[in-house]
Amino acid sequence: MDLLAGRYRLAEPVGEGGGGTVWRAVDELLHREVAVKQLRIPAGVAGAELAEFTGRAIQEARAAGRLSHPSIVMVHDVVRHDGQPWIVMDLVAGRSLDKVIREDGPLPAARAAEIGLAVLDALEAAHAQGILHRDVKPANVLIAPDGRALLTDFGIAAPVSHGNGSGWQSSAGSPAYMAPERFRGEPDGPPSDRWSLGATLYTAVEGRSPFQRPMAAALVAAVLMQPPQPMVRASPGMAWIVLALLDKDPARRPPPAVVRQALRAVAATPSAPAGHRPRRLLRLALGAVLVIVIGVAAGLAAWRFASGGGAAAGGFTSAPDPCRGLTDAQVRELLGADARG
Repeated sequence: MDLLAGRYRLAEPVGEGGGGTVWRAVDELLHREVAVKQLRIPAGVAGAELAEFTGRAIQEARAAGRLSHPSIVMVHDVVRHDGQPWIVMDLVAGRSLDKVIREDGPLPAARAAEIGLAVLDALEAAHAQGILHRDVKPANVLIAPDGRALLTDFGIAAPVSHGNGSGWQSSAGSPAYMAPERFRGEPDGPPSDRWSLGATLYTAVEGRSPFQRPMAAALVAAVLMQPPQPMVRASPGMAWIVLALLDKDPARRPPPAVVRQALRAVAATPSAPAGHRPRRLLRLALGAVLVIVIGVAAGLAAWRFASGGGAAAGGFTSAPDPCRGLTDAQVRELLGADARG
């Protein structure tokens, strides 16, 4: 291929997903390496729909280009080549969180919490600019060699059918990480991105998505109507905040301040090596986590009532359960009983 837009020389593909192919490239004008994403044109899109797709993709890429944050992969340029949109971004050495999980296995809760804090900060920065991500998932979280986590691939336009005609909305996303309200066709917002963050953290700790099913239809039904599969590897604090983020009702999901408080507590509680957890130490750790969870739950309850109050506004109809997300064994351990029952 000739220079892309007369400036970018493609070297090799470095990643591929449903939205397109990412290439390592050289910016011949500034003499630096960049990442260039070739957007995949949806099947059957042509003519006026193709023009609308391209225009919307460029519009949203330009919006993402306004974002400047240490935990966001910066967008530098968006160009057309042979009628297709291409997005030029920072080239980040390292692996996606998805690849880390596949190659190294699930993460300790404390490490997952550190990554979650970085993604939360990135989302808050985007939301402050009126930009939703709409596709938060492990494949879109990059882990740099120094351990930093960066969020990439902000919303790209995709067609959606509205029954008797075609319409447009931002990226359809990945079903395993899409909030229920998006499947229902309801307006999305920052709580939808935070739901996807919860699903991403679940996967990071458990090694599988929270609603994993063999068939797409069953997966969608599970996201809409069923609770997530039990968390067996998560620490109590991580299980609690992840399950809170995965609430079916956007109004009941915790706000950023509560999520940050909970993740900081998890990140500050290192896990003991497997097989080296004295009962007394484990009991003390679980006791500390219970105190943290009660504090966070109280803050969440206060926020819900302050933002509207009562069940009609998504508030608690009874006191929040601080042991939500703990296994029976963890609760028995916390109370001093023999975990074997």
